[in-house]
Amino acid sequence: MKLIAFILLLLLSCKSVAQSFTFNRFTTEDGIGLSSNVVKSIYQDEKGFIWVGTANGLQRFDGRKFIQFITTRPGSDRLPNAMLHQILPADQGRLLLSFTAIREFGIFDPATFTYTKISLPTGQEIPEGAGFYAWGDAANQLYLTISSYGILMLDKKKSAFVDSNPFKIPRGWRVSSTGVYEDTLHKQVWICADSGLMVYDQGKKQLYSRNKNPLQLALLENEQVQDGVSTIFIDRERRTWMVGKPAVPGEVEYQYCLDSTGTRYLQKDTAGLTTGPVGFSSYHHFYETRNGNLWVYGKRVLFNYNKGLGRFQFHKSGSGNDNININYEDVYQVMEDKDGGIWIATDQGLYFTSLGNNDYSVVNLILDNKKSSTYITDLLEMPNGDFCFTSWGVGVK
Repeated sequence: MKLIAFILLLLLSCKSVAQSFTFNRFTTEDGIGLSSNVVKSIYQDEKGFIWVGTANGLQRFDGRKFIQFITTRPGSDRLPNAMLHQILPADQGRLLLSFTAIREFGIFDPATFTYTKISLPTGQEIPEGAGFYAWGDAANQLYLTISSYGILMLDKKKSAFVDSNPFKIPRGWRVSSTGVYEDTLHKQVWICADSGLMVYDQGKKQLYSRNKNPLQLALLENEQVQDGVSTIFIDRERRTWMVGKPAVPGEVEYQYCLDSTGTRYLQKDTAGLTTGPVGFSSYHHFYETRNGNLWVYGKRVLFNYNKGLGRFQFHKSGSGNDNININYEDVYQVMEDKDGGIWIATDQGLYFTSLGNNDYSVVNLILDNKKSSTYITDLLEMPNGDFCFTSWGVGVK
């Protein structure tokens, strides 16, 4: 992938500041084994394999083909052949699998091909139509957020999500299924609920809200963002992004960006974010790459922030543009791989672009101190990531 990205960067280095993405599509028609065009989740493990969750269960991509996992070794639970909504890292290289449509969760071990179910609490009935969202914190502790119910914690010894109320959420506060964000810098967990924002101090083990705000946190005192917030995200520049829908009937979904103090709205930083599709849409998730490139996606929307233009770029579905050839109704996940490529899981296939890092700079490689030209005839990427260049009359560099 590094070689592909290197060549494409050279080819596109003369383009204007406007970003042009070439999305490569994987579908069931390719003949390389993708089992469904509905791709819900993606994850890259430490070995470099891409794990894919489709409407037909778990698959692994090795760079050439997709392998389907439908059976497990004797003595383990059977791996479901069902919609796989999420794939998350667990401990010791294992994977947490979330089959929310059938309300099943489990741990899959790629080394032994074993699968162990995770049970849900039975003390209180989970509401019909509740949303499920699994996530992990910096300490590798796994959680399951259930909308209109609460946040459960994985007990590894019991192999169960336990209803221990780890964040001390008040009774009656209904948590948004995707409304949890861990701020590792300040050791805080932000939680969105129907009754307002909450923040859990991991060091003091205290939960604060607008009803209890001894630290006078600006976001908790901001009435404009208390009701209806469904998603919160803090980027590397310490900007706070929020998506929500006011309780007032007929109001459309809003997107806010506040500065690091949480007091000043940054309108210029949301430029272009509302230029999405006509009609209903929903912004579900934010994703930031290692170099600070921001992606926003969800129902009928896919944006990335163009640093050169200082605004968001909308990737329209089915635009017909050869440089933006992507089709979707839903974008379920965006992921950056170890080489800087971007993978996009949609309801119409799995997409990949090797220019996900948006770095169009040209790197001049000086092979020697001679003033005369050097004629490069070929190049090869070595297993350790180094490049070898062959030249006419000079040899290998």
